[in-house]
Amino acid sequence: MLIVMRREASASEIARVTAYIEQAGCQAHITRDDGQTVIGVAGNPQRLDRDPIEALAGVQGVMSTRTPFKRASREFQLQSTEAAAGRSL
Repeated sequence: MLIVMRREASASEIARVTAYIEQAGCQAHITRDDGQTVIGVAGNPQRLDRDPIEALAGVQGVMSTRTPFKRASREFQLQSTEAAAGRSL
């Protein structure tokens, strides 16, 4: 599950969403990029009901993910990852 926060979401609104996720026994992974905050939910997101999350202050939307390696997906990690391969001179 991915929770997209509004650009103007305050730190306390983000903390409230994170606390809600953790109270359900899941882990929250926060990614910030260019003013946008996305919270990835790891664990068993089936424990979380989408409607109460969407009703929390500062939440723009909730997306379900059933993709393997979701933490490496473009939806979760907005920036490109670069790695050197081979010998460098």
